[in-house]
Amino acid sequence: MKIDALHAEVGARWSGRAVSDLDAGRGIAEVRVAPEALAEFCGRLFLEWEFAFAGLVIDDNEAKLAARYIFPAETGSGFVHVVVERPAGSQSLPSIVKFVHAADWHEREASDLYGITFEGHPRLGDFVLHREIWPESAAPMRRGFEPTGAARPQPADPTWRPQRVVQETGAFIFPIGPKFSGVT
Repeated sequence: MKIDALHAEVGARWSGRAVSDLDAGRGIAEVRVAPEALAEFCGRLFLEWEFAFAGLVIDDNEAKLAARYIFPAETGSGFVHVVVERPAGSQSLPSIVKFVHAADWHEREASDLYGITFEGHPRLGDFVLHREIWPESAAPMRRGFEPTGAARPQPADPTWRPQRVVQETGAFIFPIGPKFSGVT
């Protein structure tokens, strides 16, 4: 689907839940979506309308918290920026991982760095900031973050084990990093 057809589709099918602004000269459609419609809209964009997923940008400013999901058209006919907003200081956004699996690591990274909970995400947790150095509540990319004393070595948890993601017969976990052996 080309972005001009998408722009018309948003107006006809998503009235009241999404608003599209088309910049045909730059080949960008910006679609502002209500939080409750975000996952469904991104799913349709990705699964039915053949847009790829390129990334997630978080904007935390004094007025609002916004997530901008970027989808390039498979045909090279432009980009769609899907934007969802919450009031300033919000700690949660809906997750699109149910429909767009490629957003998994992007949402996990944003969760760690901004302290955002992506509602419906199957496995948020330590991804970038490890608890041996960063306290659980640290969100270093958020506006108002106070860096003084935020990162400090914590005692290691002797009960910690890697999360088991694959549990099939014959599957195993091969942990690598953050420290690498000479063999690796």
